[in-house]
Amino acid sequence: MLAGALLPWVLLRPNRLAPGEYLRLPPALAGTGVLLAALPLLTARFLPRLTWLPAPLAVVVGFWWLGSQAQAALVHQPPFARASAASGVWLFLLGAGIGVYGAGLLARSRAGRWLAWAWLPPVAALFVSGHLNAWSVLVEGRNEGPRWVQELGQHLRLVGGGWAWPS
Repeated sequence: MLAGALLPWVLLRPNRLAPGEYLRLPPALAGTGVLLAALPLLTARFLPRLTWLPAPLAVVVGFWWLGSQAQAALVHQPPFARASAASGVWLFLLGAGIGVYGAGLLARSRAGRWLAWAWLPPVAALFVSGHLNAWSVLVEGRNEGPRWVQELGQHLRLVGGGWAWPS
């Protein structure tokens, strides 16, 4: 998560085909990302009952930042401009996802394991509320409709096949 907070967060392109410019998080958000990366260690040391909390919080914050940074990048841009998730987003969310998995493993009770999934309702709310509408994947979904759904289905089949039959 630490590296993800410091790497480029959004790739701003003038259109679907043109190369773009990588944008990093503003310093205050990058600093908050560094704090979120350290928070699991701090809670494990000082607040062991809350060890599960930082990872789901980081997932929600990661998606929130993706939406807000994509919206900010597209201000004063032509209508064909695209804001894609850059390596920082994916690395940050990967670290948070590993943390969520670890939080589920650390839960002492079966009911406590569900706390690691506390990120799901807020992230679903971000999608439903339109906070992520500037993200290029959703822009393409609105513009391409059925073709996008077909490609998403193909992607999910390929990923599912990879999980089902690992090499």
